Amino acid sequence: MSDGRKHTSNLNLYEHIEYEQPDDLSADSVADILERLHLPEPRGNEYYITNDYGYLMFMTFQGCAIRITNNSRCPPLEHSRILKPLVRFDLGEHRIDLNPGLKLTQSISSVVRMISALAKDDIDFSDPAPRNCGIIPAECTGFRFNYTVVCDDGAVDKMPDRKFGLLKKIHSMIAVNDNNNDVQVRAYQSLRDAFHTAIRSEKPEDMMAAWKLCRAEQLKGRLCADWVKPPENAPKIIKSIAAKYAQRLRHLPT
Repeated sequence: MSDGRKHTSNLNLYEHIEYEQPDDLSADSVADILERLHLPEPRGNEYYITNDYGYLMFMTFQGCAIRITNNSRCPPLEHSRILKPLVRFDLGEHRIDLNPGLKLTQSISSVVRMISALAKDDIDFSDPAPRNCGIIPAECTGFRFNYTVVCDDGAVDKMPDRKFGLLKKIHSMIAVNDNNNDVQVRAYQSLRDAFHTAIRSEKPEDMMAAWKLCRAEQLKGRLCADWVKPPENAPKIIKSIAAKYAQRLRHLPT
């Protein structure tokens, strides 16, 4: 949710990191990761600046998104109901995640379930909204039903002390124990394997093969670029940002 802060910039991404980024983030480190992924530097108005001073980049035809996050502002939390990246690059104080794109839920009941499931494990879903919950299709998990996860790292945090006692007690009574990490281990494992192989080999053809697999999964509906039709109350500018960056990704398999 927007807090009045400007979420776009006319500066290219690396310039914004150097001149506007309040945290100690290295533009050279980000450039190195994007080059390894065969992604060009986003120009002005081709990336989104998050509320926690991170960045989002959208690959529409590959059904994936890059998120750059400060670990202190937004610590990485492990839970089967929090989306796991396909690849995570550790930059010390920051991390860069390549995330699978998911169809966003429109269900309030799914949000309530996420609040309960996470609170049971001492995690606060602090920005509980359907736009922050994505659906992993059933065929990706091996279950008969879709699997809902929180898909925005900035929407969750460790449970604050003032909430801990009461919420822990309430949600422990109503939440099922579904912190089953096997679910997301199974989901998109072929994509994870492909990207890790490409990163280790450093061969351009291996990275192109990984992106080709993403495109195939997107065409099958297992990856989803829901930002092209943002839900109510989601930032509409993301659609424009993604469309502009997509024009720069024509070298990737489509």
